[in-house]
Amino acid sequence: MYNQHNFPRIAIFLRDLEGGGIQKTIVNLINAMVDKNIIPDLLLTSARGSFLKEVSSEVRLINLNSKKLFLSIPKLTNYLKKEKPDVLLSANFNGNIAAFIARHLARIPTSLFMTAHNTLSIDKYSMPLYTRIPILSLMRWTYPFGDILVSASEGTARDLEIELGLKKGSVNVLYNPVINDEIFQQAEEPNEHPWFNPDQPPVFLTVGRLNKQKNHKNLITAFADLRSRREARLMILGEGELRTELESLTKKLGIESDVFMPGFIDNPYSYMSRANAFVLSSDYEALPTVLIEAMACGCPVISTNCPHGPVEILKEGKYGFLVPENDSIALARGMEKMLEQPVISNNLLIQRAKDFSTEKIVSKYLELMRLSTLK
Repeated sequence: MYNQHNFPRIAIFLRDLEGGGIQKTIVNLINAMVDKNIIPDLLLTSARGSFLKEVSSEVRLINLNSKKLFLSIPKLTNYLKKEKPDVLLSANFNGNIAAFIARHLARIPTSLFMTAHNTLSIDKYSMPLYTRIPILSLMRWTYPFGDILVSASEGTARDLEIELGLKKGSVNVLYNPVINDEIFQQAEEPNEHPWFNPDQPPVFLTVGRLNKQKNHKNLITAFADLRSRREARLMILGEGELRTELESLTKKLGIESDVFMPGFIDNPYSYMSRANAFVLSSDYEALPTVLIEAMACGCPVISTNCPHGPVEILKEGKYGFLVPENDSIALARGMEKMLEQPVISNNLLIQRAKDFSTEKIVSKYLELMRLSTLK
């Protein structure tokens, strides 16, 4: 147990806590810190999101109440001047830029701990051209001044170094803190969905935002291919801007009665523990949290071999099937093969997932934070 009185004071800055992998990672990090008697301040550009209720009540939540992330810089600067935390942890590309500017304006020696959770070489093309050039320029200017740079996988760390011209090895790799006792408890909670009743067709599950990156279109197309040969069902948990388009696709392919899209679910783990297999169809990731969570629930996994993360989590296919990204035929074959020949026992999947436990990962975060204040 750490002593909060002699450990560096920590502030964490994030846009919001809307449902997503980055937000879930930060909440896990915060709650694990609290378990170790380290109570950080959490500063949000806007105090909204489905994960708000999961933050420990011991954490001081500060709502900067700004419509845009960069508009929160003056309030973040005032906080830094007044509170003078030892460490400021920021998340993702724009958040790291804003944190650097605020620290610079505050003129305080706070150590800046920048974390990146996406693949910049790919993610930059999702930015409008009129913002991409200035954002990349600001990143190349600010990131070298971060005291600690962290990325969620080896692939994303090396990608960030190349894209920003950083020295090789300057970005630390810390896997996301994912697995805790609560996941195992929630996995055991009742789930009355009729598709999980005995003698029902096998159920494939995926969890994630309904957006282009997750490529649910590929998954739905693959499922339709599989469904033409055998009975099966598909559950897609999550919400996003592509819902209407994806629902239309299920109708076009004639599989709408076998696809369940309920939106965001508070407890996806009771689904993961009962599904026959979990499928990740993303075009790119950093370290897909849901893949690890599914393994922790003992659910066999199939994933696209996208950059980056799945190949590291699955140890190049040792713990699940890897298929080429955006290839619905290969994905359908992988899904069918998983039903016929599961790759590994549930217990081994759970043991692998525990390598990403909050206890292990947060201890590494805290040690890096402590060392950063000694520089």
